[in-house]
Amino acid sequence: EYYGYVRRIPSKDHCDKLFEFFFLHLNSLCSPLDQTFFEEQLRRWWDLAHKVLTKEGPNGLPEEIRCFPALIFQVLAIALQFISGPYKAKIDELKFGPFQTVAELSKEYSDCGVSLYNMVGNAKLTLIGVQHSSMRDWWLLNSGDLVQAWTHSSQTIRDAMAIGLHREPEIPVTSHAEELLDCLWKNEMRKRVWLNVFVFDVSAAFFQGQPMFNRLKECTVSPPVDCDIPIDRLTRIPVARSDFERPSPLTERILRLKITRRLCEIRDLEVQGPIPRDAEKVKELHNFAIEFRNTLPSFYRTPDPDTTWDVECPFVPTHREQLCFLVDAFLIALHRPYVFTRERSQRQVYDSALVILDSQERLFQAMNVSEAPIYIGCTLPTFEAAVLLAVVLISNPGRYYESFWRPYSSLKRAIHRLECIGPHLPLARFGAAILQTALSRIIQACQKA
Repeated sequence: EYYGYVRRIPSKDHCDKLFEFFFLHLNSLCSPLDQTFFEEQLRRWWDLAHKVLTKEGPNGLPEEIRCFPALIFQVLAIALQFISGPYKAKIDELKFGPFQTVAELSKEYSDCGVSLYNMVGNAKLTLIGVQHSSMRDWWLLNSGDLVQAWTHSSQTIRDAMAIGLHREPEIPVTSHAEELLDCLWKNEMRKRVWLNVFVFDVSAAFFQGQPMFNRLKECTVSPPVDCDIPIDRLTRIPVARSDFERPSPLTERILRLKITRRLCEIRDLEVQGPIPRDAEKVKELHNFAIEFRNTLPSFYRTPDPDTTWDVECPFVPTHREQLCFLVDAFLIALHRPYVFTRERSQRQVYDSALVILDSQERLFQAMNVSEAPIYIGCTLPTFEAAVLLAVVLISNPGRYYESFWRPYSSLKRAIHRLECIGPHLPLARFGAAILQTALSRIIQACQKA
């Protein structure tokens, strides 16, 4: 049965094209994999797969790569979710029949990965197994299945904690330099996997109003070093980039981790109700977010960013808007419980919602929707910010009447974005309809005011 699933992996030529697309265009969005490690594991897999499987079966494979084909399926599946341009030309050769869509093929590959992992991955949990599970979370999120993505992430976080990714890794005592360096870089990889698993768990739970699965007080692991993992890693130690050097995709992830960890403190405040018992804590978290934004690297600041690295590092503009959203989403989450009881909290929600909608408009304009359909990344932030803006305007139309055209135009653009995404993602289509109804109520409230 294992061999049957492995036989469904496309030819090496097709795989290489999809892997190239994934690492060129997608991996930098959230850095779930390291290309150097992945390609080493891939070469090992291609070298061992045929001669070992046909003679000894999956039990003849080393434990650490037994579930590697499951990870292959998830990489292929996510690449197919975004495939565009010249890469799309040969996809028809992979389809089961002429009527199978690319989305259906993507689901087939992702489901194959899950089935294969369930067959062999539970016998012994490995880092590759956690990476596979994390990639499945991402695939579910991209598909718009938010509830299932959150549910599945519970298993991902449990598996990650079961192999100790949440704890500071040990460094062996050895006199062999290469052995020590190999361990240092593998520990870096473990930290990067944990960073993504942790951030996904907290973000998915928080923005859906669901419980988190990680146990933050037990997490002792330090952040990874902000550097690329080199091919010749057995000759050098991990050294963080300086403030003047080219940013890496990991630069944004490390900053994201810093603010994500404090989302848990907002959750503790939410249960206290619409009047904060600890106003100083609210003030401290508010000041933290403002300070976080003010101390971002110049190439991540909005508006008027330093665009020096935008061409050489094409992921930087996207990361810039993601961090812009994250800071104001943090402020909205902090002040949302008090939107009807504290005027300054309501004003902060109003201002932050407008900032998020402006940021999402910039991100949407930078994307070619027909070529790079990162739909879910534009749908959720746009919808949540627009709904909260509508709530504020409907409940207090007189307070914001003089500046009405500013939020009105932002909401109109938000509806337009969701309508553009709607044919590809039902969630966006429903969101556009809800916002259109809300906009009608806003106009009525303002006319009465």
